[in-house]
Amino acid sequence: MATRNRELEMVQDFAPDRAAQALLNLRCAVDHCHDAIFIADSNGKIEFVNAAFEAMTGYSAHEAMEGGLALIIKRDPTGDRKPISASSGVGLEEIMEKGFYRGAISTARKDARLIRMDLAVTVVRDYRTRAASVVCTARDITDEGELRAELSDARRMDTIATVASGVAHDFNNLLMVISAYAELGLQTLYCDHPLRRNLDAILSAVRRATELTRQVLASGRGQVPGPQAVDLNSLIEDSCCLLQRVVGEDVDLRISLDEDAGQIEADPGQIERVLLNLALNARDAMPSGGILTITTQALGSGGVPNQLGVKQGKYVLMQVADNGEGIPAERISKIFQPFYTTKSDSKGTGLGLAMVQKIIKQSGGAISVESEPDKGTVFRMYFPVSGNKPESSSDREVVECREVRGSETVLVVEDDEAVRECSVEFLSSVGYRVIAAASGEEAVAVAGRHKGKIDLMLADVVMPGVNGAKLALSLTESQPDMKVLFVSGHGGTVARLKGVEADAQFLDKPYPFALLATTVRKMLEPGVKAHTAAAGGTR
Repeated sequence: MATRNRELEMVQDFAPDRAAQALLNLRCAVDHCHDAIFIADSNGKIEFVNAAFEAMTGYSAHEAMEGGLALIIKRDPTGDRKPISASSGVGLEEIMEKGFYRGAISTARKDARLIRMDLAVTVVRDYRTRAASVVCTARDITDEGELRAELSDARRMDTIATVASGVAHDFNNLLMVISAYAELGLQTLYCDHPLRRNLDAILSAVRRATELTRQVLASGRGQVPGPQAVDLNSLIEDSCCLLQRVVGEDVDLRISLDEDAGQIEADPGQIERVLLNLALNARDAMPSGGILTITTQALGSGGVPNQLGVKQGKYVLMQVADNGEGIPAERISKIFQPFYTTKSDSKGTGLGLAMVQKIIKQSGGAISVESEPDKGTVFRMYFPVSGNKPESSSDREVVECREVRGSETVLVVEDDEAVRECSVEFLSSVGYRVIAAASGEEAVAVAGRHKGKIDLMLADVVMPGVNGAKLALSLTESQPDMKVLFVSGHGGTVARLKGVEADAQFLDKPYPFALLATTVRKMLEPGVKAHTAAAGGTR
């Protein structure tokens, strides 16, 4: 019994030491935790913060104790005091009553930078005194939120791109038929015929419609792969039609381009996205209409403000200005922060301008903004001049603008009847022997019945059943020397997904028949100069 009593006494003697050690271990774990931990009383006065809290918020322990919970969980990014969760309307009183809270909130650091945190709040009560403490843990999820938003945006854009691709295919087929018969009509008219002007106007409209379709596809899928030399003036001019549709008829779109502005190194699709985003912002800032001005200017060395921190050299300035509502001075410094928006939830996510800034920086440039309430906003984007020369239509072979004749056998496989008929008519008009099929299965049957060699197959890529790529493979055995020219209204990206090799001969619909004739001739007789006749020649 005496031994047992001595053991109990020893346990009791060591109990305080063990409790102290346990508290020390807990304090060490809290201090080294990567999540912010802070404790406040029932009135919101902070009594303890760990090191992660100071790093996450920028506030020292002393500043946090002075400011209380209102520094963090009641601070709205605009500076107004609002409940912890504006969507749920939960405040400290409700938390004290419920005993807990869990949700994602936006708050501002001491340096005014907006962050997003996953916040958990638990009310702990002393069972003797019934006094309550508020224990909070928070994790910075700003980067995670950006990634989720980008993923959501990517999925949404992918869906839009899929729909746009299908619509573009049908639209390009219609344009193909319109341009085809306009070209065929030109071939039948003498040079001074009064109807030639009308047909030329139709072809001009087709070219503009084709460019508009390309822009829609580019904005949805980003078809241009990576940075390249870009003529900024030409890109802006090509985007004007789409931008005018975006801002509406009550906004006057004005363009002023410096002829001396050089080329920039950028992804054209991304720059179009920048223009589209800024145009959307300008439209929202001018609900009753106004003026949107886009200008370019060549800048010599030293032309970029030093505070933007870019390398010295020649730059091109692209300026987008509106005379809309403007942005208050206290919000200017925050507009490029992810999730920050001055719009309602239904109009903006707060990621548009953050994306614009990211694209400009990826292009080696910088962006600045100047705004005044009720007077408008000016965005200035500075791009370094590229030493490379972009490809232009004048750099392409002149032979593309000509019609060439032949006498070989061509198999036309096209599921759209109107496109198939006009293609057959044109190829026949320049001397080819043409056989046609409306599907991959029919093409196999037609080729099997044909007595002799098929020199070239003109095949649509996307067709019901057997697509163009599979058809080409299936005919390899019976027609080993047959050349294959793929065409599609979906674009090259979709064609490759359907099995068309990257180095295969391919034309985007709608294409000029002169280009078709030239391409066919090159494939059938490479290196040999064929007899040419000017497109739209006289009869």
